[in-house]
Order: sequence, then C-alpha cells, then structure tokens
Amino acid sequence: MINKTQIYHIFILYVILPSIFSPTIFNLNANKSIPEIYYQNLDLDLTYTYNVSKFDSIIQWWGLQDFCFCHKGDAFVPIGGQIKITFTGFFTTAYYEPAFSDPSPHLNVEFVGNSTFYNWSNTEVGGVLGCGFNSFYPGFLIPVNNLTGVKTEALKHANPLKEWHEIGEDIVEEYDSMIKIEFHSLEEDLTQKILIYDKNTGILLYLNREDDVPSIPNIEMSLSGYNFDYQKPAIPSYQLVIFLILISMISIAYINILRHKIRIRSF
Repeated sequence: MINKTQIYHIFILYVILPSIFSPTIFNLNANKSIPEIYYQNLDLDLTYTYNVSKFDSIIQWWGLQDFCFCHKGDAFVPIGGQIKITFTGFFTTAYYEPAFSDPSPHLNVEFVGNSTFYNWSNTEVGGVLGCGFNSFYPGFLIPVNNLTGVKTEALKHANPLKEWHEIGEDIVEEYDSMIKIEFHSLEEDLTQKILIYDKNTGILLYLNREDDVPSIPNIEMSLSGYNFDYQKPAIPSYQLVIFLILISMISIAYINILRHKIRIRSF
C-alpha cells in the first residue's frame, strides 16, 4: 500500500520538479534563431564530422555546468577516428565570457565510440579541445560579418592580458575562402595552435594543437569532405601595376599637350 509519504514524494518528483525546470529546458530547446553576426543559413540540424589524425592522450573534461565546476568525464579518439558536433542553438553563456558576444553557439560533442558531452558553449568546448589561446577561444564557429573584428580580437590576445596568459606570436592569414589563425608561444612550453575557418559559414575547418606538457593532448583534425583551397585573394600583378602607371603618365602628358595647344590658338 502506498502511504502519504510516498504520495508526497511522487507529487514532488512528477509535478513540482517538472514545473520548475521545464521552462528552462523548453527555452534551451526552442531558441534556434541565429544572431546577425553569424552565418544566417547555418544548418543547425547538420552533423559536422571531423577526421582525427592526431590525438595522443585522454582529455579530461572539466567545466562549469549546473553551478558546479566538476570533472564531467574523459574523452579519447584514436588516430583515424572521428569527432562529431551538432549545434543546439545560441544562448547566453552562463559561466564563461564568450569569445565574441552573447547569445553564443552551444553544441553537442561526440567522440565517436567513446563519449558525448551535451549542450556546452562554444567557448567551453574551445577551451577543452584547444581551439584558441589565452582567453580567446573561438571554438567551432566564428562570426562572418566582421572578419576584421575577429582578426583584431585574435591579435589582441597574442599579448598577455592576464597573469596566467602566455606570451606569444599571432599570425592571421586570409585566403579566398578561408581564414587561418596561428598562435606560437614564446615561452618554455612551446604551445602552438593553428585554426582554420571557412569565411562564408564561419565553421571550423582544421585544428592543430601542439603542446609539450604531458597532461595536455596534442590534437589534429579536419572537417570531413572539405576541399582546402589555399589560394590567396587576387591582387594586381607587378606587370599590371606598371602598365597602369604608364597609361596614367601617358594620359596626363596628352592632356597637358592638348591644354598647351588650346592656349596657343587662343592667342
């Protein structure tokens, strides 16, 4: 027979608790709008698959979630394995300052055949996997309507802004369809990060993280099926510049001659 205490517990479990937490859960699942700074046609239902070519030790996933900085689990992918990410939406970052602005991307990260971490902010995932440096962790997605701002933010964080930041050199290169951000530490740990993003969608295309600290895994992965094009933006060739200068000089000389003839005739 069910006594009053059991009825009370059932009431708390199935009535009170859902009424408290369901609005939060609903908002997390319902917010699928894309902020203006990001690619507006980003497919939030698409799974992005990364082929792993380097992953030399286990990642310990620590993070702030549910008001607790806790060890959430471990992750590992063998060489030849895959990491899959899916975006869950754009939400206000509860614990970490986002790399750009709120609302920021949140995503699920699946280490295929090992473990999955659900609904973490882009900044937090970037911090765990090393998609960034110092306090700049652009993670798996960058804004596309202000690439100049992205470059400025990256270059700013090459210099220490906080006591625990590394002194480093930052290199930003643009290609026709991609932008590459490199960070090279000038300190003893020899940290190096290379991040490549698609300029049209803002999606992370390539990550290479190298660190000589044994507890930090070295990772290299690239977006499956993407054709990397390292063609630089077109600029006028040297010969074309010379030709244009000559044309300009000839045009100016011809105009001056005409003016001189007109003056002679007027006399």
